[in-house]
Amino acid sequence: YSTDSVVINNSWTIPANTKVVVLVNGNLDIGKDVSVPVGSFLVFIISGNINISGQLGDKTTGSFTGTNAHLQGVYIADGIIDTYEPDPVGEGSGFRLVAAGMFFAKTGFNLQRDLKNDPVPPATINNETRPGELFIFRPDLIVNAPAELLFSSMSWQEVSP
Repeated sequence: YSTDSVVINNSWTIPANTKVVVLVNGNLDIGKDVSVPVGSFLVFIISGNINISGQLGDKTTGSFTGTNAHLQGVYIADGIIDTYEPDPVGEGSGFRLVAAGMFFAKTGFNLQRDLKNDPVPPATINNETRPGELFIFRPDLIVNAPAELLFSSMSWQEVSP
């Protein structure tokens, strides 16, 4: 638990068969990879925004067909999830973000990645041919979640017409 904003400046790798719940009363700024192997669980529950650095991802040098995730886990924000673009007026960062898990932002998402980083041909990889952000659902995170997070306060009842 943190009473202040948290910054991830070093890569995180959750150990095998480990469950981690991180509560932050502030913002979460992510600048490095976060890895969660199958069999483990990680959730960030944030009262503010989740800001993902525009430098996190694969640089525009390949074909962008891979699905190796830079961010893994469950991310819940009371504010927004922002995939920060460092130069929104210029030609773009050219960094493609791949995120695997579950992502929820009460206020919404601000997806800003722009893959065009060089207007000189052959600029064949851009936002028209590849997504700047790729989100992949990981159902194993539900199976591995702590039981306390799976409790539902809803009750269902059949009613007669």
